[in-house]
Amino acid sequence: WIHKPKKGVVRIHAHETGVARRNWSDAPGESEMGKLLCFTIALTVVAGAPPALAWPGCEEDRLSAVVHSDTLIVYHDAATYNCCMDGVEYSVVQDDRQIWIQEMEILTDPCACLCCFDVSVQIEDLMAGSYTLVFTWSDYDTGQWEQWTEQVTVLDAGQGGEPFVSRVDNSGCIDPTAVPDPDVEPDSWGGVKLLYK
Repeated sequence: WIHKPKKGVVRIHAHETGVARRNWSDAPGESEMGKLLCFTIALTVVAGAPPALAWPGCEEDRLSAVVHSDTLIVYHDAATYNCCMDGVEYSVVQDDRQIWIQEMEILTDPCACLCCFDVSVQIEDLMAGSYTLVFTWSDYDTGQWEQWTEQVTVLDAGQGGEPFVSRVDNSGCIDPTAVPDPDVEPDSWGGVKLLYK
């Protein structure tokens, strides 16, 4: 994102996920073309970035888990994601002591605002036993991956033990938490969608 603290000064920040960091010291054998190419790519990404916004934030994230036989449902309320996200997806890994679930925002064309969502995931065919549930998500408020843990017991219902996501629910945008400056022109599809909302 771009932060302009005062006229003529621009600070550029990049989200950790998917951004390659590079030491710009003159390492032996490093070509000027390599530097130019990387710099051009960085400018292209920054040019499409949304404007800096006010951010009042959602309530604190609320997480809970319910087990019905061999099925686990995890609720994540007051989750902060981009207003124009395509949805959320989950990865699930289970070993003999833990069930790891990672929640990830699917975002192809971001808007210049954030929104509060209630999302949940249902996972079936978990192996029977007592486990520590470890749930992680990337938090817009802290800018870090957050983790929540809970003890759960999965009952033996004759399941095969190959866990899979059987359902994902998404409330849609409950409360937009930031809006663009009124003089911002919609110069991207995300901008047009934001003005429509």
